[in-house]
Amino acid sequence: MRGNDRDQRRHWPRGRWLPVAAVCAALATSWAGSLLVTPTLAQDTAPRAADEPAAASAGYVNPFPEGDTYKVQVYGDGFAEGLLNGLIDAFGNDPRVSIAKKHKAIGALIRADFEEDIRPEEASREVVHVGVLMIGLNDRDRMRQPGGGKSFQLGSDDWLNEYARRADRWIKVLKKRGIALYVVGQPPLRRQDANRDAETITEVLREKAFLNGVRFIDLSEGFTDDGSFTQFGPDISGNRVKLREADGVSFTSAGNRKLAHYVEKEMRRDITQAKTERAIPLAGTDAEQRKINPGKVQSQAAPAAAVAAKGAVAREARLAQAKSTVTPVIAAAPLDSGGDQKADNAKVSLRLPGANGRDEAVQIDIVRPAIPAAVIALVTRK
Repeated sequence: MRGNDRDQRRHWPRGRWLPVAAVCAALATSWAGSLLVTPTLAQDTAPRAADEPAAASAGYVNPFPEGDTYKVQVYGDGFAEGLLNGLIDAFGNDPRVSIAKKHKAIGALIRADFEEDIRPEEASREVVHVGVLMIGLNDRDRMRQPGGGKSFQLGSDDWLNEYARRADRWIKVLKKRGIALYVVGQPPLRRQDANRDAETITEVLREKAFLNGVRFIDLSEGFTDDGSFTQFGPDISGNRVKLREADGVSFTSAGNRKLAHYVEKEMRRDITQAKTERAIPLAGTDAEQRKINPGKVQSQAAPAAAVAAKGAVAREARLAQAKSTVTPVIAAAPLDSGGDQKADNAKVSLRLPGANGRDEAVQIDIVRPAIPAAVIALVTRK
């Protein structure tokens, strides 16, 4: 910006900006409002390719698992093994869920050879729809580096950074396989120093779960009494029982069942939501919808074909318009037949008091570029 323009703007009375700001805010609000209330965009109606995973739906788990049964795999250490036993009890009579009877063992992330646990999962082609990851039981110690390098003290910046990197790798490997993942934090422990270390691990896992967009399950209040560790407490039926062993770390059978309850609650909610999504038109492929709505698939095929044909015509029109050297000024911004928001450029004239006391005309260009239908669908999707 040139010096005189900068000086002029610095000394322009603040009140002269208010009408301009008000007009711009009103135009922006009306534009955003018209976008959000567009009824044809409440659902993304673009047909899904046959090989596209249904996990891209609004829900967390796939509405159409192979064989209509969710295959669940638990990953982790000794805590994860007890959690698995509780999940087997919880879903024992549920035909929608099949839980692997053995957990995939993860010794400890602090080991120098932690890569040995993760490589088989990176190469695995096993079908798993839902995964539960619980690690940390054996990680309350120094971090060892490959090749006998320098070790890091628990809680130090180097330890935290490296532990976060290793936890992030596990989450990304499982998520990349299309697994709906639930990451479980550490439970409260009796010894205060051990509990502080467990809380440190929990915060790392919580952050990485959040950054990767997976579910995190917090156990901090489930096994305490007024914030302090307790060996006894209510089970899932409300009866006061022994939940933790005398070592202040391990769980009893009732404790493992309560531990699993926190995962079960989240998982059942997501599976119920996925079951609801199955009835949404175009939520799955034609083959998937035919299984649950055999009478509706044919009636939906014709409108879908018509939408695709209109979309092709609209694309041709947009290409022709893009080649033109003249860009028209459009008074309104309706949706075209392909669902795209057209460009809507306009000018607004304002009369504001000038430096000499007389009103001066100020013209503002309002530029609203075209918005593809895919972007509109993403913004308006619930």
